[in-house]
This record gives sequence, structure tokens and C-alpha cells, in this order.
Amino acid sequence: MIDATIRAGLRKDKANKVTGKCPVALFAICQRKLIKKGIVGHSVHPDHWDETVGLVDITKLPRNSNYKRLKADYEALNEFILDQTSDFKNYLMEQKRMKAIITPDKIRGYFNTGASIGFYEFWDERVELMRPRLRESTIAGYEKTKAILKLFRPTLSFGDITLDFIKRWDNYLTIKRGNHAGGKYNRHKNFKSILKEALMAKLIEENPYVGFKGEPVKGNRKFLTMEEVIKLKTLVLSDEHRGLEAIKNMFLFGCLTGLRFSDVQNLRWKDILFEEKKMEIKMVKTSNPLKLALVQDALEILNGLKGFRHPESFVFKRITNQAANRSLKTLMKEAEINKRITFHCARHSFATVHLEIGTSIYQVKDMLGHQSIKDTQIYAKNQQKQVDLSMDNFGSKLVAHVNANLINMAVGNL
Repeated sequence: MIDATIRAGLRKDKANKVTGKCPVALFAICQRKLIKKGIVGHSVHPDHWDETVGLVDITKLPRNSNYKRLKADYEALNEFILDQTSDFKNYLMEQKRMKAIITPDKIRGYFNTGASIGFYEFWDERVELMRPRLRESTIAGYEKTKAILKLFRPTLSFGDITLDFIKRWDNYLTIKRGNHAGGKYNRHKNFKSILKEALMAKLIEENPYVGFKGEPVKGNRKFLTMEEVIKLKTLVLSDEHRGLEAIKNMFLFGCLTGLRFSDVQNLRWKDILFEEKKMEIKMVKTSNPLKLALVQDALEILNGLKGFRHPESFVFKRITNQAANRSLKTLMKEAEINKRITFHCARHSFATVHLEIGTSIYQVKDMLGHQSIKDTQIYAKNQQKQVDLSMDNFGSKLVAHVNANLINMAVGNL
């Protein structure tokens, strides 16, 4: 059953204080909610309006010098209103034939576009608008999420997206696709972002994600210990894998600076201030400036690089993140490091090692270029196992010391 009606009326709450005229609007009622859409540029005095039929009553117009002009304008307005209400009723009948449920958000979407805009159409429009300010990898993420969502629901309108729908979508990601919390996070993040755009465009009344609590993503991030970084640094590559030396240097430079893959790839020679032993960049992800001191090992890597050092040329070999990660898999085997490491683990290693040696978490925050200390605290959690082991070791030594004293006391009493 389609529970929706439409008619034209006057916005008496916005009456002109001088002329008394009120803006004309279309009013739809659905599920006891009132949805309004103004008819731009048209105002009518309440004395000339027929509330019963929702049209201008031409017979009530004053017979003065403006009569002919007003009559023509108001007849055109009445014709427009009839066309709009007729189109809307046809839309309702179409939805009825498809056995679709009409919701206030669907009507809101209809009013804002003049038709029943599909959610996927809106998704494409928004992504295209965001393209100039987002990385290609981020755009690819939005495209992937949309493709997965279309597998779950091939056709989708704004009115279909409810809290219940999001919960079922989450179950689909978990059960059908086998995604864990980390894998689902980006899918929900993209979906939620597009709905936020729809909210700003007034296509929906509220973002249904407000009531959704997803599975928390654990902050357990893989990293190399200081000993493992040294092990990789001193690794002499076999003849078979000699070509991986460039990737090895890139990854070690990431471990020594905490730079993301995108920042390492975009590093240019003009960014290296050799005299100050520092580098100064604008981070790709956040566009925030970062000035960081370079340790001797990082400077040695830079000094060991061959090629013409034009200020605008890139410091490191150009390569995709995927290709770099494949090479790192081989490097870890060569170094006998039994961990599944990606390039981003270099950043994790930098943060974790600094916290391990006692660097203040606030200093680590600045070195990583984090906006919030909460982002840096994730790395502090990586230290919990080491803390637990230290406490266990402390406890064992304390017990051993107490037992030794008891034994000595017992022997002394003999």
C-alpha cells in the first residue's frame, strides 16, 4: 500500500510583510511526515488562493490594470502545479507496480531531483566531484565498495537504506564474503561517507549509520623490532635477489623516518636538507607539512643512491605499493624474518621502536604527523606484550630473590 499524498499550498510562515504574498510550495505527506518543496519565484496572496484544490482562484483576482498579466502568470502557475502533481502521482503508481515501499526519504529524493534518483547514480556523481582532491587508491576503494554493494543489492534507492539494511549489509560482508573487522571497516567507511553527502544534499533526513555500531577494529599492527630492522639492514642479498636492493633501501628509509609509502614515493631531492640533516615535505594523505631530522643511517641510504640529483627528480625508484609488497615478502624470507610485512609496516616499526626506547608518545605523534594523539596511542598498545613480559620477568626475579632469602634464613637457623 502506498501511503503518500501531494498538493500545493502557501508558505504562510514566510509571508512578505509588505505585500502579504506567500511563497507557493508542494507538500507531500508520507508516513505522517511532511515533505516540502518550494516552487521558486512564485508567490500568491492568500485572498487569491483556493485551499481546497491547491490552485490559484482566478475569479478572485482584482479587475485592475494588472489583471491580464496576473491572469496569464497564475494560469501558467496552475498548469505547472497540475503537471507536477500529475508526475508525482505517476511516480507513485510506478512504485506500486514494482511493489516498492514509499518512504519520506524517497519522496525527498524525488523532490530534489525531479525524478527518483538511484543511490548508485548519486554515488557516481559524488565520487566524480571528490576525484580532484582524493588519491586514485581512495577512489578505487569507493568503486570497490560500490561494486560489492551492488552484488548485495543490484538496485538501491535512498528510501531502502535503513539501519536494518546496514545491519544486513554488515552480515553479508561477514558471512558471504568472509570479511573480518579490518576488511569491513573500509566498506562501511565509504558507504557512510556517501550517505553523509546525501544528508548534506537533503536527499535523506538522517544518516542511518548513526544507530550502527560495527565490530571494533583491533589496533594490533605488524612491525619489525629494532633487532629485525638491524637484521634487514645488514642483509647481503643473494645474486638471485640483487635487484631488490632498491626496495630494501626504500623500506629501511621508511623504518628510519616513519614516512608512508606515498610520501617515500613522492620524496624529491629538493626536500632533503643535507646541511641541516633534515627533510621537509608536505604529506600526501593529509597535506600537512612535516619537518623531520634524519638519522645517520637514513643519510647513508640517501648518499648511497646513484643517479642525477635534480631538485625536482624523485629520490627513490617509482613502483606501485602492490609490487613493493611482493618484493618485501621475498626480502623477509631472505632475512629469515617470519612475519607478513607490507610497506606500511615500516611506519609501524618506526613508531613502535621509538616508544620501545622511551621516546615520548607526544614526540612520536609529531614525528608521524598525526593530528590526534589517539592515532599514536594505537602504537603504544603494541608495547603491551613487552610490558607483560617485563612484569612476568620482574615477578619471577622477585620470587626467586625472596625464596633465596628464605633459604639463607633457614640455613642460618640450623
